[in-house]
Amino acid sequence: MLKPSRILSLIVLTSLLHTGQAAAQSDFPIINWEKLRAELVYGASISPDGQYIFFNDASSNNLMLVNRNTNTLEWQNDGSGYRGIQTRWSPDGQYIAAWLDDKYRGNPTGIQVYDASTGHHLTEVEEALDTAKTVLRFASCCDDLTVDYDYFSVSWGQESGRLAAYVFGYIVVYDLSNQTFSTVIHLSLSNSIITNFDWSPDESRFAAFHIKFISSDRSVEMGFWEEYEFAENGYSQHEESMQDLDCVPYGDRVFTIPAYPIGSDVKWAPDNRTVAVSVRRTGQLTACSLKDDDHLLVKQVYSDFEGGDAPEHLQWSPDQRWLYGFFEDCRLLVADAADDYAYTVLPPAEAGNCYLNSLGWTADGRHVVLGTEQGLWLGTVRLPG
Repeated sequence: MLKPSRILSLIVLTSLLHTGQAAAQSDFPIINWEKLRAELVYGASISPDGQYIFFNDASSNNLMLVNRNTNTLEWQNDGSGYRGIQTRWSPDGQYIAAWLDDKYRGNPTGIQVYDASTGHHLTEVEEALDTAKTVLRFASCCDDLTVDYDYFSVSWGQESGRLAAYVFGYIVVYDLSNQTFSTVIHLSLSNSIITNFDWSPDESRFAAFHIKFISSDRSVEMGFWEEYEFAENGYSQHEESMQDLDCVPYGDRVFTIPAYPIGSDVKWAPDNRTVAVSVRRTGQLTACSLKDDDHLLVKQVYSDFEGGDAPEHLQWSPDQRWLYGFFEDCRLLVADAADDYAYTVLPPAEAGNCYLNSLGWTADGRHVVLGTEQGLWLGTVRLPG
């Protein structure tokens, strides 16, 4: 382990509330921002307990773990010059998974898994995932691809040491404790360019974007895999409450609008039955709930079809009261699930240009870190009341 050193400078900024729908300031959380670094960083994330911040320093290409309480460097590793890297902590804080964001379609890097306490690579895990990627490429649609795709979406299970990753229309689940693949799911209605999925907290369901073909037409929809079997046909639309909306509104228009990726983000809520879904191409954010009578109840939270702008990096508060989503320019949408998803939009942490590339939340939803082209930010959530 490297000798701890002082590396963080501190600038404090309290965000002001900008209301997207009429609401008093006291009705929504606000965030106090601290600027920790003024240089470009990638792959920013924070440990579940909020004690450590992990990021890729672009100037040195080093991956760094910093103790938030003491402002000291715990360890650093050579980042091998990867750009656009994303990172996600396991729920128990033991491991950190890193991969290349699909927005930075550069050389494939696979998935790196680190021991959070030492920074050491778990090479057996990385080699197993790399082998699985090679096998699945030739087992799926993609043996003749001219672009070398890689893992572009990763989710940890709540049980320690289980990691799910998406590649070539498959989700693979790897158990770090016994170094074996416990599940391989073929999303048969999917496609290699649909890259986002999420795993429910109880590990019973996956939700993923997929392409549906009807004759010569195609549209993007949300599919659910319950107990590792495709369950989309088991859920019907509730006409009265849906008002002709789907989990992915305007899914048939996605391919006519230039933006990447096609499906932007999906995030399960703590109740294991509700997912938030955002699509940048059509500027839509919805909350979709699986009901006991096998109906799919959809609520449109936000819509900007003309502008084609929707929040991503979705996150629910632990009590499922608040739904958060960041826009690419670092503005933050906060929706109140207890008030029919009325929302407000908070301004970015720093005035002027801001380009968000990565972020991470603590388990209690009280802290969030942002990695941007303008620096590294730590936000502290102040709840209303």
